[in-house]
Amino acid sequence: PKPLQQPRPPIIIGGSAKPRTVRAAVAYADEYNTSGSVEEARQRRRLLDEASSAAGRQSLRYSIMLTCVVGRDKAEAAERLRAWRDILGSEDEPQLYGTVDEVAARLREYEEAGVDRAMLIHFVHEDTEMVSLLGEVAAQLT
Repeated sequence: PKPLQQPRPPIIIGGSAKPRTVRAAVAYADEYNTSGSVEEARQRRRLLDEASSAAGRQSLRYSIMLTCVVGRDKAEAAERLRAWRDILGSEDEPQLYGTVDEVAARLREYEEAGVDRAMLIHFVHEDTEMVSLLGEVAAQLT
């Protein structure tokens, strides 16, 4: 069926900027989504821009999904990290981790690498206070 929404809902294609995924995104999508380091984001943006240009199209909106743990201070961030690790059963560290200022600074690095939008993954769902802190991070980026 045709979408009820007009204009249609945006189409997002994601991946690690491999040729087939990028071609599909340039042909059909409104946005390209990825994950990874700042350097990976920079390289993928370049590949996406080159493919868009070759197709005679403006570059797509570019977004990234990142795991995130933030605290008001280092101690609170460390406490949240412990809860995050307990839920995941892993000693890994999230891609964004630290105080509000540290996470905002890291997101600015992604912005400088060409990322237009970040989707932050918050696994400790009962920790709604961290959602408020993400609002503080966002306020620093506007």
